[in-house]
Amino acid sequence: MNSPLHRWDARWKLVSLFVVILVFAAVQNPWMAFFCLIFGLIILSCGKLPFAILLQRLGVVNLFFIPVFI
Repeated sequence: MNSPLHRWDARWKLVSLFVVILVFAAVQNPWMAFFCLIFGLIILSCGKLPFAILLQRLGVVNLFFIPVFI
């Protein structure tokens, strides 16, 4: 894939992912949660990942969340 995110060095990807996870986990305000959602969607669009692959990967991840909601 040829996108700005795919061209980053793997070390920068790891560090930036760690920072984003920490910031998202510290959110305590609904407006900030909305901002995090928008930011995540922007990052997804920058990654230029095909929508079918995105849905497939999200489906696998959501299988782990099913027991939490039951």
